[in-house]
Amino acid sequence: MSLYNKVIDLQKLAQAWNEVKKNRPAAGVDNVTFEQFEEGKVERIRQLYQELREHRYHAPG
Repeated sequence: MSLYNKVIDLQKLAQAWNEVKKNRPAAGVDNVTFEQFEEGKVERIRQLYQELREHRYHAPG
């Protein structure tokens, strides 16, 4: 199994967000703030998961 496939896991993506949010990060290049991401985190993580699985994800910027 490739590293890419190991990363594409809803639970791991959610765990990664939980680690990131501990630092209350600033908005990223997409201008989405910590609070905005947190409000829609379930949908945002699911969308990221789908884009990764379908090889459609492109980093903003």
